[in-house]
Amino acid sequence: MVTRIWEMIGYLVAPDIMAKKFFLLQGPSNTGKSVLGRFIQNIFPKGQVTGLSLSQLGDANLPAEFMGSRLNLSMDLSNNKTDPKAIERIKLLTGNDLISQNIKYKDNRSYNGQCKFLFSTNHPIRLKQWDDAFFQRIVCIPFYNVISQEHKDTKLLDKLLSEKDGIVSKALFYYQELKKRNYLFEGQFKFRSCVYDQFPPSFTPVDTNSLIQQFAQEDCHFADLQNNFTYTGDLHQAFLRFCIRKGCPVIITLGGFGQRFSALYADKVINDRKHEGDRNERGFYGVELINDTGVSTYPTGQRYYTV
Repeated sequence: MVTRIWEMIGYLVAPDIMAKKFFLLQGPSNTGKSVLGRFIQNIFPKGQVTGLSLSQLGDANLPAEFMGSRLNLSMDLSNNKTDPKAIERIKLLTGNDLISQNIKYKDNRSYNGQCKFLFSTNHPIRLKQWDDAFFQRIVCIPFYNVISQEHKDTKLLDKLLSEKDGIVSKALFYYQELKKRNYLFEGQFKFRSCVYDQFPPSFTPVDTNSLIQQFAQEDCHFADLQNNFTYTGDLHQAFLRFCIRKGCPVIITLGGFGQRFSALYADKVINDRKHEGDRNERGFYGVELINDTGVSTYPTGQRYYTV
């Protein structure tokens, strides 16, 4: 999680919106979310920070100061269900899309800004209407450890600010590494993993590693490291189809699947790139697919999510 925090700070500071992500600090009270948020806020000039909540971002008119904002920070999201209009707006604003926007007290104008978004909450994110694409935009930083009053460091923010220049420099190094990995943020932290109550009826957390192991046992054959090669993309798609057949459709990125598969079977496979025909992609020597039907239609009903 530490690496993911460094990457988050670096990406928020850098003039780059190509990751198409926003950030959520999530966990119980008194875990340090506010201190981290206030530190990040202090990195930016005061005139370049706004404080619109998710619901306010869905309003018909945005305040004029939002046009020049580089960071929108809202550190206390409520437990109310978020309106679909706000969901669509945040997807547009984080997607590098040109949008036509009514700015309060001004004429309608096009907006294609550089604003990044950081939110914090003690609650699950609750939607009036489920939206997979919205959850795919979230990079979650879970906060687990509650700090008792007697153990709080009341000078922590001041200490961080005294090292601000060094922290930003180090964060930008992590940002450069993140960019090299095509904006694949470090770690596989389940969204809402630290707030289990009040899940929407359509949401269930799953143990993805266990599913990958079951998939490997039933649909894969580990064989000769020299003559057997399967592209990661093919394994990933076969895994998604396997999950559907088992009645637990999981949303997991190609990179996330590849990292987990590599870690689980480091003693059985070799991860490498192979150029074959029109394909020049990474994959695994030592594994081949079996029992894969190729059918990939999602059923309705229960949905699952992992990052």
